[in-house]
Amino acid sequence: MPSSGSLAEPNCTAPFIAVGSQCLFFANDLTVDKIEAQIICEALTGNLVIIDAPQKLDDVVAYIKTNYNNLQRSYWIDGERSTSNRWQFTTGGISIPLGTPFWGTSKAHNGIFEQRPLNNSGDCLSLPYDKSYFFTETSCDLDIHSPLCEPGPVTPCGGNFTEPQGWFTSPNFPNNYPSDSDCRWTVITEDDTTLTVTFEEFDTDSSGDYLEIRDGSDSDAELLVRLSSYHSSDDIGEIKSTNNSLYFYFHSDYYYERSGFQLYWTTESAFPCPPLYTKFGLGCYAFVFNPETFNEAKITCASINGQLGKITNVQQLRQLYTYIHDSGIADDSFWVGGEDQDVEGNFVFEDGTTVPLGTPFWGTSGENSEVQEPDGNRAENCVALLAEGYHFFRDTVCTNQLKFICSPI
Repeated sequence: MPSSGSLAEPNCTAPFIAVGSQCLFFANDLTVDKIEAQIICEALTGNLVIIDAPQKLDDVVAYIKTNYNNLQRSYWIDGERSTSNRWQFTTGGISIPLGTPFWGTSKAHNGIFEQRPLNNSGDCLSLPYDKSYFFTETSCDLDIHSPLCEPGPVTPCGGNFTEPQGWFTSPNFPNNYPSDSDCRWTVITEDDTTLTVTFEEFDTDSSGDYLEIRDGSDSDAELLVRLSSYHSSDDIGEIKSTNNSLYFYFHSDYYYERSGFQLYWTTESAFPCPPLYTKFGLGCYAFVFNPETFNEAKITCASINGQLGKITNVQQLRQLYTYIHDSGIADDSFWVGGEDQDVEGNFVFEDGTTVPLGTPFWGTSGENSEVQEPDGNRAENCVALLAEGYHFFRDTVCTNQLKFICSPI
């Protein structure tokens, strides 16, 4: 589908079933190559599924492991490597997100981690069983994967979205939008959140084509901005809501058409963070750059009314990963909350909350990504975002001296 959000409780039509906020069909009885997989989805008036947000990946993997894990199936999903070596979705040429928590890691015999996609390993995107269902580059002509389909778009423009992050485009983007269009979108996220919108590109005819963004859920809400003509992403900057909803209206007249727009939204908590803490999406965190052992770090976090970093949803992990890599500290490793020092194999945060396990939180190792952490048994009992492990959850020795992340209590 040419959009990244969908209804929180979708009304799916057979053979599609609700998986999180998506309607999906797992063609488990078929193993085909990538082209045939797309043909099968199109026969259902659909396409191979676009997984463009961390929560979508989390929902899909959880469903597979709960319902189909014994089948040991691998799945084709939408995405390919272009001739310019850029990974993109086939709809609109939108870039596929790279890095953690989407792409898995392998650990070669020399002990060095590599994160996919690897060069010369295939040009099509899949979720293989033996790679713990992380994004994996795969040869397109291999007929060993099953199609994972989603329905095609019901209407050429407009939609209602509820996911904490996502994107949508004008009709036909990056090609010209049609004349005489009237498209309406709403984004409504959880209570006590606000939205931030950014644009990858914006280009409309200046005579009568425009996009309005309103601070609410309908056309009566306060107008935040009306955009027309050409604007770079820097020209527009960030557009922020004051509540948990935004309303978008796009109009084109019957004269000239242009490529239109591609926009993204993200969500953050509407509540301010306590002193010393910084807002990251739906959470507040403090980075401490003085290395300490795990237990020492717990004491330091407590001194600022906190605990070692509590990461309970995959969107938080993605936001921290993005911050670490955008801030020039990607070579640093950080303790986060999570330990099994009391009961082996039972990883919990300081407040007793269970640490989420499996994909997409915990990294993989082994030359073929066949081993998923935690894998240290009794020797490694504390959770860290290790630089060499691409900042996935990994268990390591608690007496190591690492920088760390705190969460407020």
